Parts: sequence; C-alpha cells; structure tokens
Amino acid sequence: MLFHPDKCKVMEISKKSCSRPQLTMEKTDSSNRHVLEYTLLERDLGIMISSNLKSENQISNAVAKATIALSILKKTFKCWTPTIFKSLYITLVRPHLEYAAVTWSPHLRRDIKAIENVQRRATKLVKQFKNLDYRERLVKLNLTSLEDRRTRGDLIQFFKCYTGTNIVNWHIAPSLKVQGRTRRSSNQHSFVRPLPATCQLREHFFTYRVTMPWNALPQEIVQSLSVNQFKNRLDKYRRKEKPTIDEFQRLCRIDTRE
Repeated sequence: MLFHPDKCKVMEISKKSCSRPQLTMEKTDSSNRHVLEYTLLERDLGIMISSNLKSENQISNAVAKATIALSILKKTFKCWTPTIFKSLYITLVRPHLEYAAVTWSPHLRRDIKAIENVQRRATKLVKQFKNLDYRERLVKLNLTSLEDRRTRGDLIQFFKCYTGTNIVNWHIAPSLKVQGRTRRSSNQHSFVRPLPATCQLREHFFTYRVTMPWNALPQEIVQSLSVNQFKNRLDKYRRKEKPTIDEFQRLCRIDTRE
C-alpha cells in the first residue's frame, strides 16, 4: 500500500532545537516531489502524540470528552440511584478517561487530579452519597479511584507481555532480575529496568513505572495461567493489601511537581 504524500507529516522528537531539513516524498501521479510538513501534535489511533512526548494534550482531550458525556447524562436523567449511576458511568463516561491509558498514564499531580476530578464530580450525582467523602462514595458505589485502575491496567498489560499473550517487539526488553535465596512467597519473576540517564521523562514510561508494582506481587499472582485468573488474583490481593498498594504507588510516582 502506497502512502498519500498529502497525508504524511514529519514529527521531530528531541530536546535540542536544531535546523529542520526539508524532507520530500515522491508523488505517484507526478514527477514532482511533495515537501513534507513538520508537525508538533498529531492524533494516532485516538491518542494525541506531541513532539515533547508529554501527555497534557491527551489528558485535556480525555477530560473534555468525559465532561461532555457526563453533562449529557445529567440533563437526561433526574433520578440517580447507585445502580443506575454505576451502569451509566462505567459505560459512557469512564472509558473516555481510560482509553489506552497505558500509553499516556500521567505522573504530574495536576494531571492526575484533573482526571480524578471528573469521577469525583460524577459520584456526587447520587444524592444519598453527595455529602460523603470521595473515598467513602467510592466504597458505597463499589468503585475504585482512576489512579488505582491505571496501576491495575499497567500490571495486566505487563502480564500479557510477560506471558506472550501480546507479542511486543521490544527495543530494549525488560531483563529478569537474578535473585539469590528468597522466601517461597516472594516474586521470583522480578524484572529490573535501569532508569534512563539522559531523559527524565522516560522515567514514567510504561516499562519503567510498572517494574516496582510488578516486583511487589506475590509469586502465585505472577504464575497465573490466564489473564482472567491473573485479574481475579490481583483484585483479591489489592483488596487485602490496600496499604501496600498505596505505598508502592507513592514510590513509583517520582515527579510530583504541580
């Protein structure tokens, strides 16, 4: 399949400001060559990709879509029971905030807060829970915070990569940690991922941020035989070890700048 020159652009990903060479592409219907346009922001498979590799554009876009969907629901429904709210929210609003989150999961507090605020406002629609604390509203509605769900999503995705369910052509694959004598319950399938020395932003990429939560999992969860079994065991473990989960989330969040 041939690429259409008018639909092709060039994105330069670099911290250095350097001269941009003029890049051209051959046209199929002409002897002239098409000059490719440089771009700073593009959408690919529904994800906003910027030349600085930051995710604020994707986050603002996701928040805007979820807010619009929530506004439509507020105008359409006047009576909100816990059952009606949960059914509508997880079907029509939350997917906007979680679509492909593995690729753009935020690490700055302002971005994390912007996403969480959508769910915080949404849970107040149920009048009987409106005056409760946010965490208490989540418990009453049997929901979890979006930050917790992103960590869960990272672990599930890494399990799929680890077991070969998803085949990934790694540029540099995560390496298995060589361990000595350990407790039987410890995770013997731990991975090590040295932090990049030249690009601070890469410290928050998927393979780096998932390493610590993955290594904290017990052996029985890592050795699950299927994705569904892994999900069930992971959810049971997270409910039982909630303080530990919160702790390694704080450890994984390196950059907490506003």
